Amino acid sequence: MRLVAHALASPWEEVGLEALIEDDVARELYSQSMVLNQQGKFKECLESLGLAFRRALNVTPFAYVVSVGEPETEAALHLLGSGVDPSMFMSVQEFLPSVGLGDAIKWSLRERGHPGNWTRENVEYCLAAVLKIILQIQHAQFSAHAIPFRYVFEDVLTAKRDGVVLNSERGGLYQIFRRTGERPRREVVGSLNKGQQISGHVTPAYEFDPPSHWEKTFMENANIFVVSQPKGDVLGTLKPDTDLIVRADLVDLSYRVVDLPEIRERFPHLFLEAGPETKQ
Repeated sequence: MRLVAHALASPWEEVGLEALIEDDVARELYSQSMVLNQQGKFKECLESLGLAFRRALNVTPFAYVVSVGEPETEAALHLLGSGVDPSMFMSVQEFLPSVGLGDAIKWSLRERGHPGNWTRENVEYCLAAVLKIILQIQHAQFSAHAIPFRYVFEDVLTAKRDGVVLNSERGGLYQIFRRTGERPRREVVGSLNKGQQISGHVTPAYEFDPPSHWEKTFMENANIFVVSQPKGDVLGTLKPDTDLIVRADLVDLSYRVVDLPEIRERFPHLFLEAGPETKQ
C-alpha cells in the first residue's frame, strides 16, 4: 500500500489507519476488503469496499447525496467542503459497483464494471482512496441536502379494470443506443386485474404511434408510464434492465415509503405521518 499512499499524497501512516473508521460495520467491511485483496479476489474486494463506503456514508450528512459507484460531479462538490479531492473521488467511483438500497450490488459490465479493471494496482488505489475519504467525512457537520424522491419512495400502479396489459422493454443502455427511428421491441409479460398492483419508479412519458420511441413528459400529458425496477406478485422473472410500459389511463398512480431499515432509521417521521400509500 506504500506506493498507493504516496500516489494519493497522504501525510498519514499507511499501516492500521482502518482502525480509525469509527462505524463498526464500515470498519469490518473495510477490513474484509483488505483480506480479499490479499487473496487476489479483486472483484469481491471492490464489492466489500463499496459496501464499506456506503455504510460510512450512511452515518454522515452525505448519505443520500453520494451514490456509491456513480461518479457524479454534484456529489464531488458536496464532499469538497470536507476536504475530499474531487478527482480522487470521481476516479474511485468509476471502479466501485453501484450499491443501492438494501445493499444491492450492481456492476455495469459494458461500462467500467468488467474484469479488465479488476487489477491489484487499481484495487489498492481504491482501498487507499476510500479510506482517506471515509476519514475525511466521518466528522462532517450537518448540512441540509434535498433527497431525491426515488431514494425514499416507490411508485405504485393499481389497475382500474381487468386486463391491463404489461409490456416489457429493455431500458438502461439498451434504450440509449437504440437506433433513431427503430421501434422498441416489446413483449407482453403479464396483465393486471382490477385492484392488482405493481411498483417501481415511474417516468411519465408520451408516445405518438405506439409502440414507438417515447419521450419524458409532464404527468398530466403522459399516455404511458415507464416503470423501471418493477416489482409485483404478478410478475415473473424479468431480464436485467427491463422496464414495463403501462397505459397511463388504465391505472391509478400513488406512492409509498420504501420500507427498509436504513429508511426507517433516517426518516422515522415518514412512517408516523404517512399511510400505506399516498395518491399522486
